[in-house]
Amino acid sequence: MLDETREVLIGLLQSQRFAVVASQSKGQPYCSPVAFASSKDLKHLFFATPRYARKYSNSKENRNNTP
Repeated sequence: MLDETREVLIGLLQSQRFAVVASQSKGQPYCSPVAFASSKDLKHLFFATPRYARKYSNSKENRNNTP
């Protein structure tokens, strides 16, 4: 990753407290706000969600919902 791009990405991730996770089920979209954190190497984003949440079941149902 270019240093300039990395710095812009770090700034964006540090300035935002929330993101929107988009998934789908049975062809229907579902978007949900989440608090998130990133790994230091910027290769992963993390968010916590209960197992009963729709975003969790959508991700388990359709592996295309997860990177």
